[in-house]
Amino acid sequence: SIEVKLGADTVVLKRTGAQFLVESAKNYPASNREVNDLLNKILGIRLADEVTRDKDAYASLGVDGGEKSTTIKFVDASSATIVEVITGKSEDGKDYVRLATSDVVYRAEAGLYLRTKPLDYVDKQLLQLERNDIAKVDVAPAGGKVYTIDSPESGKVQLANIPEGKKVKGTEPDGVFGAATYLSFEEFQSESDAKDLEFGNVYTVHTRFEAEYRFELAKKDDKWFVRVRAAYHGPTSLSPGDVKDMSKEELERIDKLSAA
Repeated sequence: SIEVKLGADTVVLKRTGAQFLVESAKNYPASNREVNDLLNKILGIRLADEVTRDKDAYASLGVDGGEKSTTIKFVDASSATIVEVITGKSEDGKDYVRLATSDVVYRAEAGLYLRTKPLDYVDKQLLQLERNDIAKVDVAPAGGKVYTIDSPESGKVQLANIPEGKKVKGTEPDGVFGAATYLSFEEFQSESDAKDLEFGNVYTVHTRFEAEYRFELAKKDDKWFVRVRAAYHGPTSLSPGDVKDMSKEELERIDKLSAA
């Protein structure tokens, strides 16, 4: 596991098989990008010069392991510490660093800019779609009438089944499609923690490549919460013969099917 600590903030990244989980964030899967970035920063520390061996100077440099120090600890399967690095203040863009088992304080060649909060290591992006890949959105507001906004062709968005003589007010169809292209979160709860929330508003996004995303929304105080479910209704396998004579557009569609 990897432990990162700064003051009251503690990150614990626990390895499970080939994946890391953020143990300090309810075992949410860690972002491979963020874990690799942390590893590269620590393993890639290059030392500019030796600063001191005087323990009385540790606190002023921020490498005493106290509240102002960032400590990074690598732990093996038996809970034994492999190595522990302490980073301190930055001066002229260069951080002071020290191994926990050494008296020597060095100045690194560059600042490390380490992330120290559990959610820093979580991929907060839930969805990213191209607007033209959305075929339709079914909207089911709490206590309201269900309606559909569709896109019969790329670049065109309309409210479906409008009674004759009626017109769409405002830019809601475009707004709904725009909101459906990207979704990320700031924090999360387990389903048991969210049992008091009423997910009454439902948006179901249907894509041209046969992926479906269902967003159930709830509001508590001034915060919105979303529960997301995904489904795929397209083919699950293709033979070489299936793609042999496909056009460039069809092959791009196959790439999106694979991503879905």
